[in-house]
Amino acid sequence: SEEVRSPKFTPGSDGVVWRRQLSVLSKASSAESPVCAMSREALVTALEHEGFSSLQSEPAFAELWEALGRERLDAHGFHFILRLLKLHLLCGTVPSSFELPEETGFVGVLDWNARDFDERYFHRPRQPLDIYLTHRRPRMKMRWIHCAAVDRLTLLRLAVKYQLHRLPIEDTIKLQQQSVPMVRRYGNTFFLVVPMLRLTKESRAMLEEYRGVDVSTAGSQSGATAAMARQVTDAYIPPLGAKTGSKGKACGPCLVQVEQGRLALFVSGPPQFDTVISVQTEWLSRQL
Repeated sequence: SEEVRSPKFTPGSDGVVWRRQLSVLSKASSAESPVCAMSREALVTALEHEGFSSLQSEPAFAELWEALGRERLDAHGFHFILRLLKLHLLCGTVPSSFELPEETGFVGVLDWNARDFDERYFHRPRQPLDIYLTHRRPRMKMRWIHCAAVDRLTLLRLAVKYQLHRLPIEDTIKLQQQSVPMVRRYGNTFFLVVPMLRLTKESRAMLEEYRGVDVSTAGSQSGATAAMARQVTDAYIPPLGAKTGSKGKACGPCLVQVEQGRLALFVSGPPQFDTVISVQTEWLSRQL
């Protein structure tokens, strides 16, 4: 059997990669809340319980503790560090014993407020992992992340980044199998599954031809002209099995072929619920 190795800290040439993110922890831990219960030794024990090994001998762990700038750590700080470490392991910025596959699906991000927006949706960012390792600018009030045909690793990164419940993540990993619409709430996250259907490109062309609309010129017509043409041709549609179409052309039954897809939505970011994550599967053809 293949040996499963525990993740380890490895110092890099640029120092500890999570040093910048720890500033968020320092701001969140107010001096008015002096409840500190976890020493360095207790932190080592807790992280080893989570699967990290040989921490006392790792120079990078000493740098991590020094970056914290404190002698003890509260429960909030521990969970922050644990989430940060898991996120960096999933992103490959902390060297580990396993290789991470490159994401081949689509991940786009759109941040906006009432007057401005930041777009990483139509253009690929130079550093794709910054989506998970950085935060939106404070003046941006909303964030939408859209994923299409992504792999399991991307879903795990989003789960750790936005602290999503494991049950909807499991449903999203098997999203193509979800055939029933659902709306549920898991803690501070709303989760929706929307089954989708659409005609294939070939079936849409066949339907337009069956109705007597010239597909080759329909795209060049203005909106009003195309709408009028549809009203005229919709006035009479030959029944299935008819020998001639509305143009007098010989035609048989209109073969309907549909594509099915699934869409999962996460609405998170309490108390404002200002983060929306959508995950879409690939379209699969089905013949009716």
